[in-house]
Amino acid sequence: IKKNINNNINNNEDFYFIKNRYVVRCSLIRIYYLCDSNVIIGQMNKFNENTRVQVPAALHLCKLGYTYLDIISEYDKRTNILNDIFFRSIKRLNSEISDLECVQLFDKITTILKNDDLGKEFYTMLSSNSGIKLIDYKNPDNNEWHVTTEFTCENEDTGDNFRPDITCFVNGL
Repeated sequence: IKKNINNNINNNEDFYFIKNRYVVRCSLIRIYYLCDSNVIIGQMNKFNENTRVQVPAALHLCKLGYTYLDIISEYDKRTNILNDIFFRSIKRLNSEISDLECVQLFDKITTILKNDDLGKEFYTMLSSNSGIKLIDYKNPDNNEWHVTTEFTCENEDTGDNFRPDITCFVNGL
């Protein structure tokens, strides 16, 4: 970070980075504390997709309470569910659920997402009153909100992949 700061100050360029739980915009004159996270965002001196779409959207979502995830190493490639966050959230929202029931729920979601119904059954599961909460609709602060940029989504069946500019996760979903 220090090298980045020195190079940018010498070139009189603005840049953004996330350090000590704040996104910081730096120039020779000003520093803005914008949101809560812990990752370097990068230079903001050019007009491109990153400077005009990704970083502003991520900053806005952080101000709304999302946590920025820079490196996502552990996720289910079939469903793009963030495993650790999902299991932690399900256990917090459903204190009576066992580890085995959590794994069974994950397997059920994986099976449902393979259906060729454009997500209808998964939506029904999300919005139903089945007794197991995937998302706490009554108290949104009980959920875990995350955002990342350029998250690669893969389709194992076809080998296709795509990278949305911004991906939001609620409880790892």
